[in-house]
Amino acid sequence: MKNNPVDWIDPYGYFWEKSYFDLLKETQNLVNEANEKFGSDDKAKHKWVSQQLSDSFDPSTALDIGIAKELKDLLDGNPNTKAEWGDLGADLKGILNDIMEDLNNSWDWLNGLLKEEGCKQ
Repeated sequence: MKNNPVDWIDPYGYFWEKSYFDLLKETQNLVNEANEKFGSDDKAKHKWVSQQLSDSFDPSTALDIGIAKELKDLLDGNPNTKAEWGDLGADLKGILNDIMEDLNNSWDWLNGLLKEEGCKQ
């Protein structure tokens, strides 16, 4: 379901590109995959899941999910879970990794284009 570009609220239809339910489903799938990949290394799981979410959705959504997870740990009353600032740091590292990959890909594309056009760098 994409928005009508005429109203200019979301002219490119990005807002409804993926739904809230897609986000929840993908997050749970990524958490399951991270548990298999990284075992008990909590920081590695946070970093990897956030990087994947940033790539699939966007950096702010990935950060929102990381913050929501830590708030849940803080407020759920479960003695086996606790909120950790370090987890948010790992989330940010994963998000920044995704951003840097995107920038590197853009730079590689621009360099290729400049070479095709015969521009000196």
